[in-house]
Amino acid sequence: MATKHREETSLSGGGTAGGVAGRPPRILVVEDGLIMARDIEARLKKMSYDVVGIAGSGDEAVRKAKDLSPDLVLMDVNLKGGVDGIHAAELIRGRADIPVVYITGYSDVQTLRRARATDPFGYILKPFEERELHGTIEMALYRHQMHRQLKEREQRYRNIAELVSDFAYCLGVGLEGTLTPEWATEGFTRSTGLSTEALADLSQHVHAEDRALVAGRIAALREGKDEVVEYRLRTSDGGYRWLRESARPLWNDSRQRVVAIVCAAQDITAQKKSEEHALTTLKERGKLLEETPRQVLLLLARMENLLEVLKESEGDEKGADIARTLATIRTCLRLYQRVYGVERFREVPISAHLQQLTGEIFKKWRTTRATFMVEADPVLLSPEHAVAVMLVTHELVTNALQHAFPEGGRGEIRVSFRRDVARGCTLQVSDNGIGLRKEVDVRRAKSVGLRWVQMLTKHLQGRLEVRRDGGTHISLTFFLA
Repeated sequence: MATKHREETSLSGGGTAGGVAGRPPRILVVEDGLIMARDIEARLKKMSYDVVGIAGSGDEAVRKAKDLSPDLVLMDVNLKGGVDGIHAAELIRGRADIPVVYITGYSDVQTLRRARATDPFGYILKPFEERELHGTIEMALYRHQMHRQLKEREQRYRNIAELVSDFAYCLGVGLEGTLTPEWATEGFTRSTGLSTEALADLSQHVHAEDRALVAGRIAALREGKDEVVEYRLRTSDGGYRWLRESARPLWNDSRQRVVAIVCAAQDITAQKKSEEHALTTLKERGKLLEETPRQVLLLLARMENLLEVLKESEGDEKGADIARTLATIRTCLRLYQRVYGVERFREVPISAHLQQLTGEIFKKWRTTRATFMVEADPVLLSPEHAVAVMLVTHELVTNALQHAFPEGGRGEIRVSFRRDVARGCTLQVSDNGIGLRKEVDVRRAKSVGLRWVQMLTKHLQGRLEVRRDGGTHISLTFFLA
């Protein structure tokens, strides 16, 4: 349902219309016939108005209006001299906000047309009755008071709009749907370099790709719907600024249509540039992420080949170290192939992978001295985190199978993975075997496997903890970004 925002037309004012509370309105009479001027003055005083002066020419009228600051000017249209009443009224209205009421004996079309162009607050034809003069003056003073209050309210709205946005403006909507600029805050020109007149046909300055969007917004506003759009506006220097613009239609009940559209805009050019930069960076990062696993796999494969050659050429002592390193490299290679080859760039369900990995390790060792149990929360990890967790698991489970249960010993190895929002993720590998010797510090061990664990812990920005009660319990805790 269309939302119709009413155009406010009722305003209240205090005190005497056009004057200051406690004193009568002050009127300047402009009439080049002295007898007529005195007659008008007498009538006005009889009506309790304060006649502050009489001017007999256009020049004198302009000068006295400036010096005396009357609340209203009664202006004879036909004044002698170079400045007639209509010209004098134009000069007065251009210098001060003073309402003018014309008095004239002329009723020809041309004179009326000239007088109407100066936006007078009343028009009296000679000869006139006191009641007509009084009614015209009172209506002119009231209209001027309402006009002044409307201008003050409009200025407040403009100031408020400029405080909450970069600029605001108002477009009048004609019967045929034509748009006419009524006002714009200073921020419009400051932000765009365009004049207020440019608002009459804003589509000329809108980016070609956004014109349909803006045209649709105008159509919706004419139907009484609020609209918020983002579009690019060409500025005076030929560049474009991104604007987020909120618009509201003003509905007039008496006319039963939208009579104006008020818009408030924010310049979001900097935000858009940041978003574009972030998107570009994300795309570049995606390409990097796509390429990194391939590079790692290639590097691991080359290291595997190199170590195979070295193993054949070295003696038994060095050959054993190379064999252990080779086994670690092959484990890395398998894990990377599993994560990046099958589930590339998707989050990895770590519980299933830990279950499968632990089972493969036990199958490889073919041991009957130990059993295993895997308990893992249903957590999804990035491929990078998943590979690191699985490498640590491989090393700790393998180390437990090697050392926790000597000949004749039996026991269990438990692998658990828990996720706690406050405490992060914790991988724990526990056994109920003979336990680590007291002199062995997992965080500073020099064996190839435990050094891998140290390196991966650092990579995850985590911490290692070791307990030796009832076996060995090694925990790795880290936080997800």
